[in-house]
Amino acid sequence: MFEPASAPPSPGPAPSVAELARLLDGLSQVRVDSERDGIDQLEALERVKSACAAAQARITADLDVRRAARSTAARMSGSAPLPGHRDPHSAAGLASAVALARRESPHRGRRHLALAVALGDLPETLAALERGDLSEEAALVVAEETQDLALTDRRHADGLLADRCDDPWEGLGLDELRRCVRGIAQECDEDAVRRRRARALRGRRVTGRLLRDGTAQISAVVADWQLAAVQSSLAEAADRARAAGDDRTRGQVMADTFVARLTNQVTAVATPVAVGIVISAEALLGDDDSPAHVDGVGPVPASIARRLVAASPDVRSTVRRLFACPETGSLLAMDSRARRFPAGLRDFVRIRDQFCRTPWCDAPVRHTDHPRPRRRGGPTDRVNSQGLCEACNYAKEAAGWRHRTVSEPHEQHTVEITTPTGHVHRSRAPAQPMPTSGGRLPAVRIRDLASA
Repeated sequence: MFEPASAPPSPGPAPSVAELARLLDGLSQVRVDSERDGIDQLEALERVKSACAAAQARITADLDVRRAARSTAARMSGSAPLPGHRDPHSAAGLASAVALARRESPHRGRRHLALAVALGDLPETLAALERGDLSEEAALVVAEETQDLALTDRRHADGLLADRCDDPWEGLGLDELRRCVRGIAQECDEDAVRRRRARALRGRRVTGRLLRDGTAQISAVVADWQLAAVQSSLAEAADRARAAGDDRTRGQVMADTFVARLTNQVTAVATPVAVGIVISAEALLGDDDSPAHVDGVGPVPASIARRLVAASPDVRSTVRRLFACPETGSLLAMDSRARRFPAGLRDFVRIRDQFCRTPWCDAPVRHTDHPRPRRRGGPTDRVNSQGLCEACNYAKEAAGWRHRTVSEPHEQHTVEITTPTGHVHRSRAPAQPMPTSGGRLPAVRIRDLASA
């Protein structure tokens, strides 16, 4: 897969940002002369991608060294944070800056930072990445599978991998590479692997995410031996149902059995829930078919949203009505018939923002944050508010970060984010459903809506 690193050539002058921009422009001029030439270019560009990832890792590692030096200087000067306060030079702030620069989520930024630091102890893997012999994802696999080893064992494992990944190993997939590195790590320190396994089991959890077209995916992190038991049990139930003449597919029976066993009912639609629906008045009354937005689900057809509203008394749900500016689609207010929920403003922000407001972060909203902090006189209202995930809310407290609302109350809510290096990014709340017909409701229909 990759060969042991040789002595690196003498480095030349580092390319400037302008030179990198010219390289980017040059890539847009790539043309294919033949099919063979096209495949060769794809392979060459893939190697360039790996070399770029190696360069990004070196830059990130250098930034981390500078961050650590500032943190050390702060402690020696007596300006370190008090116990219980956050280190202004924390790695979280750097990881967020890296993520914004790379236009990825903060979670990916933390992984990039961890990889950059790890590659300092994996010279063979770094050299292979620089040559384009393995991808950034493959390098990340090596780093993750050796992270619990002591430094000497880590470097020994890196060397063993380089020795074994020669021509016979060419074409390793990520899963096969992971198994290979895991085996080498066990050879180096079996106790470290057992500690890693125990830590992973402590992180067992259940998560879910939306897919498309009205479907979702539930994921559970459990012990590996439990996977076989769960799959076997569901498969057995599916086989019995199919043998009894059930016309559902085997996969459908397994999915339905999974839901039934978790909820103690055939389907989960009768569970009392609080439903946040953002829908235009025209669509609610049937005069328009523009999509609605269901909190936690996303856009749904107007007909489905109307059925949710109509069915809410039967399923003992709470329906929240939200009001948007007809010109901009910006949420302006919310009423609620809920009785046992947190403050309405917190719900308003969560429904308005839908996901963490940090650019490229898809994490769910966990914290309601003041862009202009309360300690600096920031008010607690819908303008000076944003929904953030937990990690992003902590990261923005690092020194040099600044968030501020730059939109007017009637405009789509926009927050300007300034990083410690002076780079500026803008985060705009998602647009809310608006009528597509362009017509206005008759006065009688408005009265019907108000009394709904």
